[in-house]
Amino acid sequence: ELGLFGNTKATGKPVGADIREGKKTLYYYYLLQSTDDKTKIVKTFGKRDLNEKQAGEILSLMEEWEIEEIVKKDLGSLDTQASQRINDLSVLPEFKQMMFQFLDMVANRVR
Repeated sequence: ELGLFGNTKATGKPVGADIREGKKTLYYYYLLQSTDDKTKIVKTFGKRDLNEKQAGEILSLMEEWEIEEIVKKDLGSLDTQASQRINDLSVLPEFKQMMFQFLDMVANRVR
């Protein structure tokens, strides 16, 4: 998410960095599943000389297909599952608390 939609000043990564780097994320997967123009997606992801317009086109497709919302729903489900599993562990409460803090940090990181 940070390498696609993040604030450059906050994250230190330019918007669209994950597209340029060709990262095969959930965003990439769901976009491929949603669009008929798979060739454009495959050719654009990993293009080192990707310009702002090309990145914008991919981000527009993600917006059109509501990819960010789909991924957030998945991540919410995974967060719930992880929390349940942490609760079920037979470890000291301090360790559970550390795991919950880590889970929160990963879910809410900006950098």
